[in-house]
Amino acid sequence: KSNYTLTVKPGRFTINKLKTLTVTASNYNKEYDGKSHTLEASAMVGGKPAEGITIEYNVDGSNDWTTTAPSIKDVGTKTVHIRANKNGYEAATATATMTVNAAPLHVTANAGQTKAYYADPVELKYDYTEGDLKNGEVPGFDGKLACTGNTKTSAVGDYDITCGMLALKDKDAFKAGNY
Repeated sequence: KSNYTLTVKPGRFTINKLKTLTVTASNYNKEYDGKSHTLEASAMVGGKPAEGITIEYNVDGSNDWTTTAPSIKDVGTKTVHIRANKNGYEAATATATMTVNAAPLHVTANAGQTKAYYADPVELKYDYTEGDLKNGEVPGFDGKLACTGNTKTSAVGDYDITCGMLALKDKDAFKAGNY
């Protein structure tokens, strides 16, 4: 027989999540090349790759996350939120920016264009540098080149040809905003 009565008060035991999960992604900032580029992200535990990590992406800032890495092709910018999860670890987060900048497209007025004095204005011709185009795209143009000497009553002489109202426009696979 004992002189004591044993009473145990229930306590609490907590297992905390580890904090060594990290996620990284590099910003993407390039000139338009006609190709789709996918964000690359990686996650590690204690600085080393580990199995069982899920990487999720969110582009629009909503609560909709996906395991499909976002991509970008056309000119513009996307801010991507990245989250890595692994059972037993606190989620790790990062943010990356994907930017595609406009590519140059060089348009050159054809050399040697002329008209006779007091003749009607002529359509000024131009060429573009095909090497500037991506994936075989064919540009669309709207408007015309301008030249102050391209009027019926312009004096004899040399005049500069300028861009005038010539502008790019979408045509088939060609998107003017990419140039």
